[in-house]
Amino acid sequence: MQNPSTTDRGTLLAVSVKSKLGSETVLLGWWNGEGQPEFSD
Repeated sequence: MQNPSTTDRGTLLAVSVKSKLGSETVLLGWWNGEGQPEFSD
């Protein structure tokens, strides 16, 4: 069985980031296990 949190692209990341203004942004990106995660805008 395949782990639902991983795909053939890598691991899906959901990162919650709070800015200095107090607003919260959730970044979705893919972690392929090599280099830096790729985040979409």
